[in-house]
Amino acid sequence: MLFIKEYNLQQLQNWDEKLYSVGSEAGFCQSSCWAKIIGKIDNARPIFLEVYNNNEIVLSLLLFHKIPWDREKHKGNKGIYEYLSGKHKGWLMWMDGPVFHSTDSIKTLGSLRLILDWIGDYVKKNDLYKIESLGFPHQSKWTIDSDVKNLFVQFGYSPKTKATYLVDITLDEKEIWKNLKSSAKKSIKKAQKHCIKVIQIRSLEEYRNKFYLPYVEMEKDFGRVTNPWRAEEIQWNEGYEKFYHYFVAETANREIIATLGMYVYNGTATEIASSMSKKAYIEKIPAQDLLHWEMILEAKRLGCHTFDLAGVNPNPVDSKEKGIKQFKDKWGGVYTEYYTYEKVSSKFRAKLTGLLVSLYHKLHRY
Repeated sequence: MLFIKEYNLQQLQNWDEKLYSVGSEAGFCQSSCWAKIIGKIDNARPIFLEVYNNNEIVLSLLLFHKIPWDREKHKGNKGIYEYLSGKHKGWLMWMDGPVFHSTDSIKTLGSLRLILDWIGDYVKKNDLYKIESLGFPHQSKWTIDSDVKNLFVQFGYSPKTKATYLVDITLDEKEIWKNLKSSAKKSIKKAQKHCIKVIQIRSLEEYRNKFYLPYVEMEKDFGRVTNPWRAEEIQWNEGYEKFYHYFVAETANREIIATLGMYVYNGTATEIASSMSKKAYIEKIPAQDLLHWEMILEAKRLGCHTFDLAGVNPNPVDSKEKGIKQFKDKWGGVYTEYYTYEKVSSKFRAKLTGLLVSLYHKLHRY
C-alpha cells in the first residue's frame, strides 16, 4: 500500500543520503541545500514529500510554496496586480523531480498519481495560482517518458518540450577533445593565442569583486537583469564549499571579459551564470569557449561523469536562440529533450493575468 510522508526542513532525516543513492535520478534542486537557498532568497516554504510502499521508498519530491517576492527589497509583492491575478497566495514550483527510487513502473506511476493528488488538494486548499514543474533530472529515464507525460496530462498539466546537451566526460581528455566540433577547437586555440587566462574563484570576496560585479555589468550591457548581491551571498554561503564552482576569463591586462559557473551534484556538472563583455563580443574574443573547455576539464577532475550545458530551445525562434543552440551543439554532447509541466488553477485568472500584463506593457511603452 502506498502512503505519503511530509516533512519540513527541521524534520529531515537522511534526505540527501537517499538522493545520493539513486545517482543521476536525483539532481541538486531536490537537495536540502537548495531548499535552504530558495527558502532564504525567496521567503519560500520548502515541502518535502516521500511516497512509501510499506517500508520501501518509491518517490521523493522537494517542492516550494512560493509567493510574489522582491529579491532586491527582500519583501513581498502584494499589489493590485497580484490580487487580481490570484498570485498573492502563491504557487507551487519544483525542479529535478520527482525523484523515483524504484524502477518498477507500476509502483512509480502509482506513487506519482498519489503525489499529483496531494498537490491538487494542497493547491485547492490554499487557493494557489498555479503549479510549475521544471522537469526531471536531464539524465533520468523519466525525463521524456510517455506514461509519465500522459499522467501529468490527465491531471490537467500542459507539457512543454525543452532540451539540453549532455557531454560524456568519463572519456580521457584526448577523446573529449576529439569529440569537439572543429569550431570549438578553433575558438579555444584562438582564445589561448589572445593570452586569455581562466581563473577559478576561491573566496566570497573574490566572488563579489571578480565574478559578481563584472557579471552584473556584462548582463546589464545586454539588457538582462541579475540577482541582487544578497541572494548571491546566500547561495555562496550555503553551497560553495560542496557544490558551486566559479570561473572568469581574464585578458593579459587582467581585464575580466567573461564569467561561467557550474554546480556539481551526483556526478553531473551543470553550467550557470554565463556572461561575456561587450569588448569580447565586438572583438570576437572566444572567451566563453575557453571557459567551457577548462570547466569541462575541472568537472572531470572532480569526478563527474557528465557535463550538462543547460537549456536550449528545441525549435529556436530567432537568431539568438539559434546561436545558443549552435554554441552548445559543438561540445560533443548528446542532444537530450525533456518535458516541463504547468497547470494554472483558474483559466479566468490566467486570461486576466495576460490582459493585465499586456496593459502594463502598453502603459510603460511610452
